[in-house]
Amino acid sequence: MLGTKLDEKTQVEILEQLGRNCAKNLNWAKKYKNNPDAFFKYMKEHSGEQIDYDKEKGVITVVTKERDCDCRLVNSKITPSIFCACSQGWQKQTYEDILGKLVDVEVKESVLRGSKRCVFIVTIKS
Repeated sequence: MLGTKLDEKTQVEILEQLGRNCAKNLNWAKKYKNNPDAFFKYMKEHSGEQIDYDKEKGVITVVTKERDCDCRLVNSKITPSIFCACSQGWQKQTYEDILGKLVDVEVKESVLRGSKRCVFIVTIKS
């Protein structure tokens, strides 16, 4: 529906903001503010995510276990891959809350793009 009414850039902006709002409403990442290692441990234990943090380069790599899309708004059989912008926004908001710094997020792999897992590259802005 969005694709028939809005250009791709606007769709991405809306979906990214949706993901940011979701992360804000959950509000659980704030308890890990300035303690990313505790967050990484939590995500590994509860979601099976592998998170590597290269502090020198300011790059965090998030690799989910092989699974279907986590979002309850998504049906991976029919939802278009542009909806990964929502996850991108969620990752941005979550890591900005934890690190207290602005970040960029790139979706390297996703279930909606044909992978069996999702991979995000989070780059801390200087």
